[in-house]
Amino acid sequence: MTLLSEETLHPALVVGQVNPNLFGQVRALGRQGVPVYALVTRGESPTAVRVSRYVTGVMDARSLDNDALVELINNFTAGFSRKPVLFPAGDFDVDRMAELWGRISDGLIATIPPVQASELAGKDHQLEWVRRCGVPLPASETVKDSGQLADALTRLRLPVIARPLDHIQRGNFPGKVFVAQSFEQLNSVLTPVLARGKTRILLQEYIPGNATSVWFALADCAPDGSVRQIITGHKCVDGPEGRTNIGRTAVEPNVEARARKVFECFGVGGVLGVEFKKDLRNGELYYIETNFRPDNFVAISEAAGVNLIFAAYLHAIGHPELYQPQQQKDVVWRDWSLLLRRRIRGRPWYRGSNGKPLPVVDAFWASDDKWASLMYYAIKFWEQITGRT
Repeated sequence: MTLLSEETLHPALVVGQVNPNLFGQVRALGRQGVPVYALVTRGESPTAVRVSRYVTGVMDARSLDNDALVELINNFTAGFSRKPVLFPAGDFDVDRMAELWGRISDGLIATIPPVQASELAGKDHQLEWVRRCGVPLPASETVKDSGQLADALTRLRLPVIARPLDHIQRGNFPGKVFVAQSFEQLNSVLTPVLARGKTRILLQEYIPGNATSVWFALADCAPDGSVRQIITGHKCVDGPEGRTNIGRTAVEPNVEARARKVFECFGVGGVLGVEFKKDLRNGELYYIETNFRPDNFVAISEAAGVNLIFAAYLHAIGHPELYQPQQQKDVVWRDWSLLLRRRIRGRPWYRGSNGKPLPVVDAFWASDDKWASLMYYAIKFWEQITGRT
């Protein structure tokens, strides 16, 4: 653990819902002696977060409107002599902080510029930037009504992957993404959604490959997008809605080089994540998406010896020299809570090049934070037996 002096310490404010992202950031900072406050803005009760040994305080803001939330945040920041460092834990949180930024920015230090990150979070906007940078993209079309859908289908080859672009107004879209094997399937699912007029749909030709074909890079970037620290890896088990249920770190120079190009193209600082898919036919890496906030499995970076969250924190408070990265280690990340809900199968006992089992870091379980882990699993187990999701 890196012990910071009282003169150096700034509190950290992690904003989001109770999920792997929030826990990963809380622990990555708390283990280094940073006082961490959790602001829970949506989702389930913050009960599990309250019992974490790495949380100094919890604020439950799930029922607050924007004016009340602004007042809460400003009252919170006013109580410190040094500005808290802001860490948003999800796309919704980036959007909401961006909306409120003009009213709360005086009391906070942002690791990621909320307004810029919110503007770039739209996948169609990302594709425009990445295309200009010369990074390979799958054939893509954006549609907002049935007429545009019919026109787009004349230019796309099956199968087609579809995702809503406006995640706050996604209508009756089935999950985060879905893959259509026929034009009839695509029409039957999307026509009712588009008829509501509340979202746009991104259609892309599906790149052949399995879960292990999806590669990621997680990085701490300077304000101009240049990479300060980075790890790479790939999915092992792809869960429903395209989420990573099991992922593994693995050094891949081609992925790192392409990720650096993408991050520099966007020119945004903070902890970012990017995904590519390797085409089974020719090995080409195609751009999928960039997350302008720490990815949901960011805890894998700490386990791999490259604590991206803490690195971003130290840069934000003006003390980057205090961070000493280690060489990236090969580890596996999993979300065991999904096993409790019977959403994935199997044990992630992957072996390294030496034949030995790799270390496994879980989304919630941590031997040094047992009560929070047990509380979270108890809640998920109760949801399972009562039929809640």
